[in-house]
Amino acid sequence: MLFKEMMIINILVVKLRHEYFRKNKCKAINTTLDNCVTMVNIQNDILEITLKGRKGQKKMRMIAFDIMSILFLALGGMPKIEEMSYNSCENNLTDLAGKFNTDEYFRESILCICPISSDLICQETLDAYRTIMQIPIYSMQYLVSEKYKHIITNHRILLLLHVIDGFIDDGVISKCKLEIANKYNPSDNPGNYMCKVFFLCKNYFYKYHRKYNCEILQLLKVNQYDFLQVISDTRNWYSHFLKENKKIHRLTDGAEMCFYFEIVFYSLRLYLMIEKLHICVDESVVQEYFYIIHDWILDVRKSDKKIYKSKRYKINEEGKIEVEQAMKYLNIDCPR
Repeated sequence: MLFKEMMIINILVVKLRHEYFRKNKCKAINTTLDNCVTMVNIQNDILEITLKGRKGQKKMRMIAFDIMSILFLALGGMPKIEEMSYNSCENNLTDLAGKFNTDEYFRESILCICPISSDLICQETLDAYRTIMQIPIYSMQYLVSEKYKHIITNHRILLLLHVIDGFIDDGVISKCKLEIANKYNPSDNPGNYMCKVFFLCKNYFYKYHRKYNCEILQLLKVNQYDFLQVISDTRNWYSHFLKENKKIHRLTDGAEMCFYFEIVFYSLRLYLMIEKLHICVDESVVQEYFYIIHDWILDVRKSDKKIYKSKRYKINEEGKIEVEQAMKYLNIDCPR
């Protein structure tokens, strides 16, 4: 009887939905995670994870949740959980934490920075993920969740800027302090927080900004050092409720906060994927994403000279022009 109990194999199945799964073909994945046979298959916009092993429901769910968090970092948002079952009994999903319900705005396929492959879902990546401090990851997940959708923007960006502190190790401070002094020759001594921001931006924003001529900083009317100062002043002023004449470079405009939020959020994901999980990202999608940010700022600023960089905005603009030409041909007034 004891031998028969030991041979019982439990099965946990999770079905996840995301736009990326529909638009991108992914090969089936067969691997072993924490001694559980793991199969990942994608059909249409559903990714199905099947875990088979002798572990109980709680441990199997934890493995599944870790896989989902890795997918979150890759996709930029948590895929929607359509179904979860253990030994054919469906789990109640209503009691899941709010971080699992990402706002639809952050479920776009363009946010994905690497393919869903056996390099991403494997024991090595899972082990690497578990070495990362989890609370900052939870913060990122909540910040783009449906529950945080209506939280005021300055509070959201403040929490995100504190996430930088949680991820970037203090060991980079002394080297970055010297580098900032030599590169920018600032009038003030850079603080420890600015050094961490510099480490993040240098490797995961400025690098691509320069390489692909993104021109985001130009649209924001800042240089590299100004960008660091804006982030530092914003974090320090809103954290300590300083007087109005303090930290004057802080963000006050809602649209500007949104621009900075997206850049920092994306840069943090690149840092975690490359530095911590050792995953190769697709630079062509990184380039396109930063081009989209450039074009988005152009649109919001209502610039007279709109020279778009991203494929998305160029296609949209071409479509708009074609519609306008057709409407003129048909003697219909063109909308503004």
